[in-house]
Amino acid sequence: MGTLTLKRRMRALDAFAALAAADLERIAGALRALDRRDRPDDLHALRVAVRHLRALRWLFAPALPGTVAARWRIVLRDLMRATGPVRDWDVLIADTLQPALSRQSGDPVLLALLEDAQSRREAARATLLSVLHAQRSQTLPVLSDDLAALRHRAVDGIPGKANAPLGRLARRRVRKARRSMRALKARWRELGTEADAALVPAAEVLHALRVAGKRLRYAIEAVGPVLPGRYTGRVHRKLVARQARLGAQTDAASARCLLSTLLSSPRAEDPFEPEKERAMTPPSSPAMTSHLVAPTPR
Repeated sequence: MGTLTLKRRMRALDAFAALAAADLERIAGALRALDRRDRPDDLHALRVAVRHLRALRWLFAPALPGTVAARWRIVLRDLMRATGPVRDWDVLIADTLQPALSRQSGDPVLLALLEDAQSRREAARATLLSVLHAQRSQTLPVLSDDLAALRHRAVDGIPGKANAPLGRLARRRVRKARRSMRALKARWRELGTEADAALVPAAEVLHALRVAGKRLRYAIEAVGPVLPGRYTGRVHRKLVARQARLGAQTDAASARCLLSTLLSSPRAEDPFEPEKERAMTPPSSPAMTSHLVAPTPR
């Protein structure tokens, strides 16, 4: 497929069909890679492609038939959720457990935690591959059919906004996304400092703020040529920096949750069998776990 040149006056629906087809191809390529091998980078590539397509669906939702917009929202949401557990275990292993072991080589507790985490990660990957097989063979072809129908104007009920100029629609939706982010940032400030991020209300707002930031970032990247320069410049740079900070916070929260799961399992208790006295801090002590809950920012 050749490179699409976006124009402010082109039909929004035509732009969506071309951009979404490219993202669907990237998703298909990532799925093929995941079938062949087991690499965190392949899963990351899949997640990025899905995020891009989710942002596109949101950006162009007013120009899409209601049934198409709803179907794409559900399919892409479920696909992203399916990748979450494996990604969380990958981050915990790579950014928390392995660095801790490099500092305390041979530590029996860390070794037990790593073995358990790797086992759970393998189980999560088996589940993910099953879900992805169904998506690849059944669900994603439906999205491709939707695009074919949109290209041939064969879908009933296409709204009048489908004929709206791309530039007008893109600016309006980006402004709406920025307003949503401002409201979420205000709510986050009301809830307090970063130390309160473990609380449920704050965690929910933090997650919503991160999702909104990614959506706006990828929307800007998708239709940047038809947006004012401030969006592709200053606004985009701020979104990238904020995404890194929020990612570090949410990764740390995820690490705490997963470590709690590991430490409460029987495997984590094996090194503490009374048959051999060990002079070490119990796993429930902050001294043991404080260095395990701050993953390297990704």
